[in-house]
Amino acid sequence: MRLRIALRFAAVLSLVGLLWHAYQFAATPTAQWYVERSADAIRVSVQRALMTAATPDAIAQRLETALESHPADWPAINMLMAYADDEQIPIRSELTSRIQQRRLSELTLSARAGACVRCMTNPRACPLSEAKICDIAIELTPLGDLRSFKLAVDDYREGRAIDSLDVGLASVGLAATAGAAVTGGASYSAKMGAALIKAGKSAGSLSHRLLRSLKRLTVDLVDFRRLPNNWALHPRKSLEAVDSRKLAQLSATAGAVGALQLKIGPNAALRVLQHADSPGDIGALSRASDALGKRTPVAVEVLGGKRVIRLSSALSPLARRVVGWGVSFLGLIAGLYAHLASAAWAAAWRAVKRKARNAAAPAL
Repeated sequence: MRLRIALRFAAVLSLVGLLWHAYQFAATPTAQWYVERSADAIRVSVQRALMTAATPDAIAQRLETALESHPADWPAINMLMAYADDEQIPIRSELTSRIQQRRLSELTLSARAGACVRCMTNPRACPLSEAKICDIAIELTPLGDLRSFKLAVDDYREGRAIDSLDVGLASVGLAATAGAAVTGGASYSAKMGAALIKAGKSAGSLSHRLLRSLKRLTVDLVDFRRLPNNWALHPRKSLEAVDSRKLAQLSATAGAVGALQLKIGPNAALRVLQHADSPGDIGALSRASDALGKRTPVAVEVLGGKRVIRLSSALSPLARRVVGWGVSFLGLIAGLYAHLASAAWAAAWRAVKRKARNAAAPAL
């Protein structure tokens, strides 16, 4: 009886604590469930996870998978072999020999030149290969932005559907090239990020969720009615038809992509980007690259992009208190119900035994 009263009292106290902290969370404008981890915390947590996951068998399995494609997935092979060498993870000699033989046959000068040409003419032919840099180089030029913008203008004037994401990324590139203040701080980083997103989109390596999120940022970004007829000769004037607020948001996302590629390279950045489903994921992966540097693609390859994104954030102190009080309340409720169930079972058992004794007693 006393235990039941104590459990009820503790459950009420836990419920009060839960409601109070939930109210504080809801009433605080800056409250959020997750906060960004520091670079040191990300580095420690990811390295700890890699020590567990990057076993010799796991590395070998991923190398075998990379060898199954034709041509082989050389970016993945190179990063995994380099990581295994740095961490002194043993690789079977038979597997190493097969990798070397494929390297000699597939990475000749003529093969690389042919792959580069195919990548420039058909971006989907090299979604994540080393030759992808050939396609990215085209997207980096202002001519690529002008071409995308011109296609959008032609589509508008002809009444056709406009690819809002393409014209949005072209606007980021043109604004960065022109150095316009309307970009909200866009720079070479934003320009490079926009080019990477365009290259990933054309190669089909970006997730549908990420593309949908980015397209939401570009709806009605450009008011084509305000464009001058000779806009191509005056790119700076054409930016007057662009919604500066939306352009600043898109430029921030492109800037995060650009910052990512500056730390790990364009091809590696594209590999990492395929794991992002939202601009928030891009920011988390960019923060992870601040902590991990060149190890970022390896961490994503071995642990998975979603896990690296989770490891770059942590529950905020206020959120931890809400969760803690909630778990405490649920635990006490479970304990109370368990005590009541135990008492009911004991009472039922006593009743059964009493009935059995009465039935066995001789009749007077």
